[in-house]
Amino acid sequence: MPKQDWFSLATQMWLTTLEAQQVMALRTAKMMRGGAEAGPEMRQMVEEKIEAAVKAHQSGLEMMLAGNGGQIPRKTVSHYRRKIQANRRRLLKEL
Repeated sequence: MPKQDWFSLATQMWLTTLEAQQVMALRTAKMMRGGAEAGPEMRQMVEEKIEAAVKAHQSGLEMMLAGNGGQIPRKTVSHYRRKIQANRRRLLKEL
């Protein structure tokens, strides 16, 4: 992987971390409000984490078997970032 790709990957990881912190804050606020929406949000959070991890693992294995192991870091960060961004959009709409 060329050096510029590592810098791009690091930037994407940094942005993913910032967005994940926003999602954590939004989810915490939603759960602290309680009510009927708190329980389903917690279940969804756990289910999404398990599903995302399984899909990332499966995708990584497929890339390794195809001889594309160098793509695993970028694809993994991209996979998680899409999920995080979708949650951020959804939670912001619910404010």
